[in-house]
Formats: sequence, structure tokens, C-alpha cells
Amino acid sequence: MSTFMKNKAVAALLLSACVPASLVQASELSVSGTIQPESCTLSLPDGGALDFGELAPQPTTEGKWAFVEHRNAQLSIDCTARTHVGLKFRDLLLIDNPIPKDGFILATENDDHLAMVELRIPHGVADGKQVDFAMLHSSGSGSHVVRVDDPGTYMRIGDPRDPGFAKVSANMRVTMLGVDLEGDELENAKGLRSMIGIDLHYL
Repeated sequence: MSTFMKNKAVAALLLSACVPASLVQASELSVSGTIQPESCTLSLPDGGALDFGELAPQPTTEGKWAFVEHRNAQLSIDCTARTHVGLKFRDLLLIDNPIPKDGFILATENDDHLAMVELRIPHGVADGKQVDFAMLHSSGSGSHVVRVDDPGTYMRIGDPRDPGFAKVSANMRVTMLGVDLEGDELENAKGLRSMIGIDLHYL
């Protein structure tokens, strides 16, 4: 008999020994309840759309082409009470075949993978004070560059010893990065798109 079962038997025996047989009555009490976690919402600007407009690739010394374009976007988290949350990131263009990486696929209209999109979140403001944003497990790109489709990590907000936050905002640096591109790749690339998934990760 396990220690757990022994303890249960002893407790039952002690209880039955304390109650005279003439007073024992059968009764039932149904106990139920729900655990309601603190509710948080994540907001992005302009309905989550960020238009880079027309890109201007530049020739490289190796006879190829490259482009780098930056935009900023505001991220906001609002919770009903102080809550410990982090952020996880998904590449929605690869939702059926996720691959851990340091960015998001930038695809053409024909779904050809042309380049990458890097997302960087260094700092933010939580309940009126500045906090750091950092991946729990980062790669060579640094802790402020988000790790995508990696189930083993998430982006922390502030010090884990903090009692959680109710309002968080941060400026995200979004970079379209194309390197070593052939001329025909650019000729065939008309519209470009990337789909960034950001999820709240309750701790």
C-alpha cells in the first residue's frame, strides 16, 4: 500500500472512530467553481497593418541587390489587474510548417520566400516605469530580437520579480531585410507581404 493510501486509510479510521455509529448520516455536498485568469488584451496600430510603400533595392559590390527598410509600430497590452505576461511570436505564412528562426518570412505574391522581416523590441513602459523586453533564450541576433516559432522561449517583460503589470506599451522596430538578391528575383517580385503573429503568454 502506498504512503498516500496509508494516510487516507488512517484518516478515515480516525474519523470513524470519533463518530458514534448511531449518529452517522449519509450526505453529499457538491462543490464547483471556475478559475478566471486576469484578462489582458493586445493591441497593434491601424488594425495591425504596416505599409512599407515602395522599396528601393541597391546594387551590391558582388553584383547582386539588397534592401533594408525600417518602420516603427506601437504595441499595447491592457490587463484588468496586474498580470505576469510575456509575448510569443508566430510566422503566419508558415503556420503549417513552423520553423524556429530570428525573423519572419517576406514573401512575394506567388508565395516565394524572398527575404526576411526582423522584429526588435528593446524597451517599453509598464505602469509608468521603463522596463526591458528580452527573449528568455536568445540567439546570436541578441535578446531584443524576437525568436519566432520557438516553443522553448518567449519574450519577457520587465523583471520576473515584479508583481506583474496592468498597462504596457512598447515601440517595435520592424525591419524588412533583403540580401544577396538576384535581379530576376526582384523583377518577379511585385507585392511583398509578411504575416506576424503575436500572442500573449501568461506566466
